[in-house]
Amino acid sequence: MLRKQLGVGQRLVSIEGDLWRWDGYTVTADAPTAAARRLAARNRLAGTRPEVVTAREAVTKAKAENDKAQAELPPPKPQN
Repeated sequence: MLRKQLGVGQRLVSIEGDLWRWDGYTVTADAPTAAARRLAARNRLAGTRPEVVTAREAVTKAKAENDKAQAELPPPKPQN
């Protein structure tokens, strides 16, 4: 194997794009790049925005219902 013969600082790249480095570092051609991982994370985040809006609306509604129910409670009896 050529990759076992690499000297310090040398790299070997296959036609498909696989990379082998002299120090043992290896990257396959189908491995996502850092930019691709960041883009995927950004897309996942953007996909959650509608869920956040819906959840905030539900919290606001639940808080209003709770406040109304609290206001309708009879006042607490004084304790002796």
